[in-house]
Amino acid sequence: MKIYLDLFFLINVEMDLLLLMILYRIKRQPIRWKRILLSAVTGGLFSLFFLLSGVHRYPFLSFPFYLIGSGLIVRLAWGRTDWRTWIKNFIVFYAMAFLLSGLLVHIQNVFQKQGSVLFLMSVTILALSGIHHLLPWFEHIRIERSRIVPVQIFFQGHCLRTNALMDTGNRLRDPFSGEPVSVAERTLLEPYMNDREIVFRYIPFRTVGVNEGMLAAFRVERIEVQIDKENWIRILHPWLAVSETLVSAEGEYRVILHPELIHPTNQKRKT
Repeated sequence: MKIYLDLFFLINVEMDLLLLMILYRIKRQPIRWKRILLSAVTGGLFSLFFLLSGVHRYPFLSFPFYLIGSGLIVRLAWGRTDWRTWIKNFIVFYAMAFLLSGLLVHIQNVFQKQGSVLFLMSVTILALSGIHHLLPWFEHIRIERSRIVPVQIFFQGHCLRTNALMDTGNRLRDPFSGEPVSVAERTLLEPYMNDREIVFRYIPFRTVGVNEGMLAAFRVERIEVQIDKENWIRILHPWLAVSETLVSAEGEYRVILHPELIHPTNQKRKT
């Protein structure tokens, strides 16, 4: 049987790289590319030496040789760790290598084409690499959406139901009392506002593109915020500023809550 050394080397490098990428994801660790590339190349060279030295002809030498190779790969991939961690990583790596080897042999037999395994692993590595880079973006979206909560605003005998963003960047405060101020779109409030009965206070603010501006704010009876499927919190007599522009370009929410309103000292629980 012909063995192409370059193909043999690449297959082993890609197999080790694939295994290490999977293990890093399982352990929820950020991928350290320099380490795993060095480890994978070392594993490929180790495999070449295993083949060219003739060790593979002696079963009693093959097993300890594989153990040494896997141990070195694990050591390079994770650096210096305690013995328990090293043994755990080693066992998982060796077990997954055994399973993946069997799978690749089966794939090779099915396709019966030289290089099919290399192509499959290359595509898999590219896919995993893409997923690795996209995961932080998906996590950012998940966190952003978790900060959007249902709210109810009570004022002048009305109850307005909408969504609000719990914005940690909101630092708006009433300059006299120092109390936190939330922001709602005028288009949400205007149909229910009677300006004659509302006492406004003007709140100075700064934002991107606006060096200095003023927002009209007033006290509402209460704001209720849903914090999970069953529980709401009730904030009594908070300040609410009126924004002349949309607070969310996509319309996901129409109110921006001040983060301190969610603090236990400012709220009463409603179930």
